[in-house]
Amino acid sequence: MNKTLFAAVAVVAIALAIVALQPFALRAAEAPVAQPDAQDEANTVGAVMRIDLGPVVTQIQALQKELSTMKKSMEDMQKAFVESQAKQADIAAAMNRLAPRRWDYKVLRTLNDSAVKAEGIDGWELVAITPQGWIFFRRPLLAVEEGGEVK
Repeated sequence: MNKTLFAAVAVVAIALAIVALQPFALRAAEAPVAQPDAQDEANTVGAVMRIDLGPVVTQIQALQKELSTMKKSMEDMQKAFVESQAKQADIAAAMNRLAPRRWDYKVLRTLNDSAVKAEGIDGWELVAITPQGWIFFRRPLLAVEEGGEVK
């Protein structure tokens, strides 16, 4: 994935460089070429070179079109990726609803309100209190693999 993204970014960078140079190429193609007169030709050693930039401009325009197509494709891929992440989250939520709930239990013997409140702050849910002072708590148990690692 990273190599593909790098290649796409490299192509985009090259295309942007070509697009940035296009105005210079157009100006050079449109610039009038001075026609030397007989006097200048006699005094000049060398030649005047005329460059046709038409094919270069055509190629730049084709690259611009291809760049636009690539940009659209990348936007579509990003949209599909975001949609797939949302679907994966929906599937995970549905699986959690279907999974049987497992609980962790804790039993205390106290009549102290502050101890009961402390357990509630730690995420324990009060389930029952007996007349003898036994207090039963529970909280959802995390899925744990062997070795103590959380899934």
